[in-house]
Amino acid sequence: MHPLRGYIVRDGGKMVGYGGAIPVSYSLDGQRIGALAATTLRVNEGHVQCGLGIMLRMRRLGEQVPFAHTTPVPKLRKVLHDMGAKVESHLVRRLVPIGTFSRLLPGGSGWPKLDPSMTVVTSVSDVTRLAEPALPRKGLEPFVSLESLCWQLTTPMHQLHFIGAVDITGTLYSCLILRRRERVMRAFTAWEVVQSWTARNSAEEVQALVGKLVRDPGLLGERLNWLSSTAFPEDRHWEGTPRLTEHQEEVCHYFLLPESCREVKKLSMLAEGDLLL
Repeated sequence: MHPLRGYIVRDGGKMVGYGGAIPVSYSLDGQRIGALAATTLRVNEGHVQCGLGIMLRMRRLGEQVPFAHTTPVPKLRKVLHDMGAKVESHLVRRLVPIGTFSRLLPGGSGWPKLDPSMTVVTSVSDVTRLAEPALPRKGLEPFVSLESLCWQLTTPMHQLHFIGAVDITGTLYSCLILRRRERVMRAFTAWEVVQSWTARNSAEEVQALVGKLVRDPGLLGERLNWLSSTAFPEDRHWEGTPRLTEHQEEVCHYFLLPESCREVKKLSMLAEGDLLL
């Protein structure tokens, strides 16, 4: 969707700096558009201006296509603020017990159940295609396709896991991408939902997939006692679901956006940028 893979800065033939870019896609009011995710930026000592030059090039490119930055580096975050990037710096994290512990939580058995016509799969290889959305997609959100799911799940950076709901033809209607998160709230190891998607007109089926994992802790091959879900302000997938605790957490999601995207609602996910790639 976009040819850029980053920038290299040379001084007298020697590389003194670089900034990477990963091609990704977004959906803008239902239409797929090319986008980029910034990754590692490094410059040699004495060439600080090279880093600023790379960031300025990325800002100019961000006037043409969405450009996601998920850097935790304070200096770069300040630069992105000064550049007018859209900031998604806070999300709500919810923690729920899995298995036997879930019965101790008031309403812990209240997760929706999957429709009998649907089957739960834990490998994207069992998916033949994605269902068409029941409602027109509005706003800006990460684009999801079978190709992008396969690509995402093969990242060498993390061991990501997949849970999906398919019909008899293998058509995917809803799914979750999860990773194993260590020391959630400094005390627990949990499955962490990093992305959710549904073609339905409600989040009930996404919640039913979580309910399946809550009732069957060994579904993903490893028995953990906790599940953590995260939601940015526009993500309604977890409203009204059982939880033991919830708290606000700081993250580093910044987006350089073209004029056509700046005023639309944006659905953000933890799995954006290069955090999981």
